[in-house]
Amino acid sequence: MDVSLTSLLGQAGAPVVEGVLLFLATFIHEDTAILGGGYLVHAHELTLAQALGILTAGVVVGDFGIYGLGMLAARVAPLRRFAHRWVDDGRRSWLESNMLTAVVACRVAPGILFPTFLTCGFFGMPFRPFAAGVIGTASLYVPAMLAMVMLVGGEAAGQWGPWGWGVAMLLVVAITLVRRRMKAAVAEPLTDSVLIGTHPGMPPLRRAQVRVSRAEGLPVIPYYTPNTLQWFWLSVRYGSLTLPTAANPNIEAGGLLGESKTACFAMAGPFARQWLARSVSSLRGHDDHPNADHEAALAAMAEAGLGFPAVVKPDIGWRGFGVRKVNDAAELAAYLGDYPKGACFQVQEYLPWAGEAAVFWLRRPGAEQGEIFSLTLRYYPFVVGDGRSTLRQLILACPRMRWKADELFAGNRGRLERVPGDGETERLAVVGSNRVAGLYIDGQRHATPALAARIEEICGDLPEFHFGRFDLRFEDIHGLEAGEGFRIVEINGAGAEAVHIWDPDVSVLEGYRVLFRQQALLFAIGDANRRRGFPPMTLRQMIACQRRQQGLLGRYPASG
Repeated sequence: MDVSLTSLLGQAGAPVVEGVLLFLATFIHEDTAILGGGYLVHAHELTLAQALGILTAGVVVGDFGIYGLGMLAARVAPLRRFAHRWVDDGRRSWLESNMLTAVVACRVAPGILFPTFLTCGFFGMPFRPFAAGVIGTASLYVPAMLAMVMLVGGEAAGQWGPWGWGVAMLLVVAITLVRRRMKAAVAEPLTDSVLIGTHPGMPPLRRAQVRVSRAEGLPVIPYYTPNTLQWFWLSVRYGSLTLPTAANPNIEAGGLLGESKTACFAMAGPFARQWLARSVSSLRGHDDHPNADHEAALAAMAEAGLGFPAVVKPDIGWRGFGVRKVNDAAELAAYLGDYPKGACFQVQEYLPWAGEAAVFWLRRPGAEQGEIFSLTLRYYPFVVGDGRSTLRQLILACPRMRWKADELFAGNRGRLERVPGDGETERLAVVGSNRVAGLYIDGQRHATPALAARIEEICGDLPEFHFGRFDLRFEDIHGLEAGEGFRIVEINGAGAEAVHIWDPDVSVLEGYRVLFRQQALLFAIGDANRRRGFPPMTLRQMIACQRRQQGLLGRYPASG
């Protein structure tokens, strides 16, 4: 019988293509690939041995690939930036001594395999035990799942024909849901829950919390696009693009942008003033030699009873740009030497407390009282020493600090080769802004009635203040809950944000829910004030404020 080469290739081609597709499917979703393998065996497209071999090989190769990607990310800068949201230094020591347990846990519970295997490769953990665990678990899991799928799918197909494989699909979905319910318990060893007390007076952190949140890892412009669209929709609804500038009539632009920190403090009455950090403001003149400005600042500090160390900051700022701790008059002089001419600055008492919180407060015009819309605990950027690694190495080893390594290197130049002691907490910045890797944790549970009453009293002595955030420092969380032992270091108006949305445990969707509600309330308050006779800024005025602020930000000295 004459059999051509073409016909032979045609007969062999279909199983080869199906085998390749099945192999690639394991990289996308293992359980769905196993379902497909069961169907192909039942349809006599592949033998049981072929399907089992292809599926097992795909699972193993995929796991090895994630490990390899981690190794590559540790050596290639662009990939390092990609990996920072998954790689967790806090898991490192546990994984090194519990590799097999980790691999088994990852096979059982979905959602934790990728970050765990990526971490193993990133830190170069021994490949042999990793490979043994992967091959061993895959050799057990794949045959078991394939047998179950074929048994159910085959029986169902006998009853309902090809549609019976839908029953097998439902089985796979059910198994996946059960595994997801197991995730929290199974993944517990992998998400280091050890509490670390790094900030005196603050609630201790779980080590696993010190990571980059999903929202923080997103590009800024795409992330805020939905809120921008909502802004335009609200502008059409209320008939004003600049309506939020009327939210706080006594603050320039309502505090939306470009407002003076000194002016915000100046509107405080006698009661509110006692809760503000002591501050003085001064002008950096147009002279090329800032000696006169330096002397004027020192004189103002002496009159206000301020000494060193102190915090010097721009009068018009944003996200901690230009904020620096100065330890003596010489450091203040050096700061002023780099400060933009013709711009005001503020010198504020340095509060040695590690506690920092952002209290977002709002009250509708005419309402008897307001509410704490959000309370966020801010943890300044830090690393914990091991007695061996330099500050530079510790920054690079921590996913959250590595995320902002360039800013932290710039702010800590001169001490990057220092080796902190074992267990020693090293503070990396004066401010707790996430611009420099500060960590934000939802602290709403600490918004007690006593604290709410205290904030209400303070706001009652801030004329026409309806919407904004107080950045404050406190000595102890229990004192803060009692409404005592804190000082307000900044008052932010309409441009403030409920920053608990950046908590790594807060989902992106929940963050959007908060931002949408916050922005809707901002427009509603602006509208109520407009009806009370407080007109919003014109668009030209608002753009001028924005340009002034942006023009200054790039000229401020480095934070420190």
